[in-house]
Amino acid sequence: MLWYEWFLIVGTITAWSVALMHYVYFKEHHLIEYFRPRYKIDVFKYMFKPVPQGYFTSRQPYFNVFAWLGAFQCGIGFLWLYICVPEMRLVANAYLWMVGVVATVCLVNYYFSWYGKIPMDILGVMTFGWCCWEDQILFGMLLALPFLLLSFLSVETFLQIKNMPIASFIVTVIMVPMVEEGFFRGVLAPSIAEFAGIFHGALATSILFAVFHAYVYHLDWFRIGVVFCFGFAASMVDFKFDSVLPSTIAHSIINFVAYLHYVF
Repeated sequence: MLWYEWFLIVGTITAWSVALMHYVYFKEHHLIEYFRPRYKIDVFKYMFKPVPQGYFTSRQPYFNVFAWLGAFQCGIGFLWLYICVPEMRLVANAYLWMVGVVATVCLVNYYFSWYGKIPMDILGVMTFGWCCWEDQILFGMLLALPFLLLSFLSVETFLQIKNMPIASFIVTVIMVPMVEEGFFRGVLAPSIAEFAGIFHGALATSILFAVFHAYVYHLDWFRIGVVFCFGFAASMVDFKFDSVLPSTIAHSIINFVAYLHYVF
């Protein structure tokens, strides 16, 4: 273990501690009463027609948990990667850009949705949904299962940091899934769905998701196809719950198995 790996470890502990404090505060003060969905759409009804604009909003329960994890864990984490691992600066740049997009869209959406100064009809956002944690976790695990059976789906070594196994775990299993799901499923998919329908949102983002991983899989079209299928299935499950939690859990499980394969 290199000495500067401890910065990422301490940052990770800080991020999850702050998020946990927000979660506990939210539960103890029963703040969920202020975050009731106005209605729940029928996913099949809006499969091929635009979802009502403003439906996908970041003003959901535990948004603070989502925001602090994104800021501390992902923002500072990829900044650490950029500074401390020079050979991975290109990767860190890409993920920092995605973190910036997700943070900007979520905060702007949250501000306008809360104070109602102007209609937020430009971009949709999904964070952690309207609870139902057990169902979301279960669906996330089930979503990961068929892709785990396809041993072809693995994370290439460029995501692993030499001589820093704990940092590699944090980046591969925690940070990468959070940022990718937040960007592709949390911002792009609902934004497209509010203009063209759920199917189009899932299809467009799964294509972009596959293209984004083309470099990782060295243009191996079978693996890219598997990534496309995961992206589409993940989008549909997230739309069911209005949450990125199921896809993030599934993505983390898949990356964890790939990490174990690399380590052992």
